[in-house]
Amino acid sequence: MVPIPQYPLYSALLTLDNGTMVKYYLDEDKNWGVDPEEIVSRIKNAKDLGINLRGMVVINPGNPTGNVLRREDIEAIIKICYEHEIVLIADEVYQSNTYKSDVPFISMRKVLAEMGEPFSSNVELISLHSISKGLQGECGLRGGYVEIHNFDKFANDMMYKLKSLELCANTVGQIAA
Repeated sequence: MVPIPQYPLYSALLTLDNGTMVKYYLDEDKNWGVDPEEIVSRIKNAKDLGINLRGMVVINPGNPTGNVLRREDIEAIIKICYEHEIVLIADEVYQSNTYKSDVPFISMRKVLAEMGEPFSSNVELISLHSISKGLQGECGLRGGYVEIHNFDKFANDMMYKLKSLELCANTVGQIAA
């Protein structure tokens, strides 16, 4: 599942991997918040169409909207992912770039941990963050990391193996002409 509006990276990746994008719409009247009933409806519709829904992307703070999800929205999303056994992918790379003080940024990981059982040890969470988008960011330079929570040992081992295949880190420099 991918939020609409969204940064087009996710739809492009799904196209590249022959995936099916299931959209859920952010509500502009709720400061680009979510409607949990609408999300559940879209999940059920996807399942009725035979789509094997595996993950839900949440971009918080939002790109391109700039919205910051309220804690109750985050809790509702976590409960939905728990109920439907959907991996939660929290794209939180803009967490240092918030512009309204009335809704503070709260990470999915923090809310998941604070919700306690059965959520805190059962919802599979992939948390994405970047040093390229925050206070240290510089246009064109990329640096970030991924945290995974509640994945079984095999999945952890595969993630580690995939990252170990890289021969070296990206470097800053010029290509000689």
